[in-house]
Amino acid sequence: AGHQAGLFVDAVQDLHNFPKHGDSNITTVSVLLVLATLLLLAGAINFSNLSIAASIRRAKEVGVKKVLGSSRARLFWQFMGEIAFQCLIGLGLSMLLLSVMLPYFNREFGVELNFFQTGDIASLLLQALLSLLLITLLSGLYPAVFLSRYNTAKVLKGDYSRGTKGMALRNTLIVAQFVVAAFFIFGTVVVSRQLHYMQNQDTGFSGEQVLRIQPFMQKSRDDGFGAIRNTLLQIPGVQSVAKTTAVPGDAYMVDTSTIEFKYRGELHRMTSVKVSADYFKTMGIDLLAGRFFNDSHVDQHTRSAIVNETAAKRLGIQQAGEAFITFPYCDSIPVQVVGIVRDFNVLGFEHQIQPAVYTIGNEACVFQSGGAILVKLAGDDLRKSVAAIEEAWKTIEPGFAIRHSFLDDNFQQLFASHLRLQRVVNFFGFTAIAIALMGLFALTAFLVGQRTKEISIRKVLGAGIADLGLLLGKDFMRLIAIAVLIAVPVGWWAANEWLQGFAYRISL
Repeated sequence: AGHQAGLFVDAVQDLHNFPKHGDSNITTVSVLLVLATLLLLAGAINFSNLSIAASIRRAKEVGVKKVLGSSRARLFWQFMGEIAFQCLIGLGLSMLLLSVMLPYFNREFGVELNFFQTGDIASLLLQALLSLLLITLLSGLYPAVFLSRYNTAKVLKGDYSRGTKGMALRNTLIVAQFVVAAFFIFGTVVVSRQLHYMQNQDTGFSGEQVLRIQPFMQKSRDDGFGAIRNTLLQIPGVQSVAKTTAVPGDAYMVDTSTIEFKYRGELHRMTSVKVSADYFKTMGIDLLAGRFFNDSHVDQHTRSAIVNETAAKRLGIQQAGEAFITFPYCDSIPVQVVGIVRDFNVLGFEHQIQPAVYTIGNEACVFQSGGAILVKLAGDDLRKSVAAIEEAWKTIEPGFAIRHSFLDDNFQQLFASHLRLQRVVNFFGFTAIAIALMGLFALTAFLVGQRTKEISIRKVLGAGIADLGLLLGKDFMRLIAIAVLIAVPVGWWAANEWLQGFAYRISL
């Protein structure tokens, strides 16, 4: 009664990124695609600025070629060809560098990429050629136009100025570059703060020195658990042993099914978790009201239940022991709420803590059984205790290798994808800042090249390095301020969109 089951269908080609049911990594993939595009854009802008800064040295060359009959179109395609050749060399060097650095990236970011042994070389080469064309257009179009439009008469007279229109476009490129850099800095700070928040937030349970064992045999999860518990408790260093269908930190061993419970004539859909008597003791979960389970006949035959804070608030239960709910598979047996426990996080900080009802799995309700075994260890020599458990398991499930892991390590795995994202954002941010500093060099070289005479005169008149730095830097600081004013609201919006995926998050 109240239990619901359904059959869902997803297209095979959509299972990885666009499943209609279940989770996917498309959000992370989209974020990485946007970051890579922004980094590529920053590099293209930086190349344009460097090319423009170096254009003064080629101004006379352009003037002479125009005098000798070269058209603007011919000069444009000449410069585009030169830029394309430079980009081609850069692509080759980047592929060589990638082949050397790929093992480091795989290890650092937890991926398994294989560059030269991919199954679709033709597709990879096509993508590389398209990328080369795109980078050439992004980074070379404006410098080629800039160089080909030099006025012959002015250039031969030594006048390299481009007027306010050229300055405005150049400043726009510089602002765009620093917008990207500031955006990465903002993103790095937000991701780091959210991860720090998650790693230091109280989960509501103590997973330290709790060993999780996944049995192979169904008997080990059901009526054979009592004998397993007694065997493991005889091992030195074992404090308590429990079983559960909800293992915190293990997305594949968490019972997220919800069923309807009847309370005071109304149906409430909540999560049903099956545990053994020592579950809350093993997990170090705080009791807020009432009592924990024990080995009494009432508790062992599913006539008692414990609820978490969220369930107690939903049902309006103020005190344990006074409330009775009806369990759907045992309608004839009233289930008494004997305890209320503190909320604890099971599925990580992306998911809101759900109302949950905890009961003991046994023969009274045939649908209930344990899923995993939890062993609380004590003492400093954990290796010795684990080795003893491994040896004992050979007699418990002969022929089956024990599958175990520590609970705190399991829970940390929930952060693995976010930690990889943090490393990627940090790497991209560092690269974007380095590119921005190179752009600053290009800007400085450009300004110095255009104002050589002015700087010389000021030095003759007694201007010091600080005065000249202020002269050249005030325009730069103005551009930086504009970039920050643009990047902050954009970064705030992007960060807020990313944080929407977390039920428990920092505030911006």
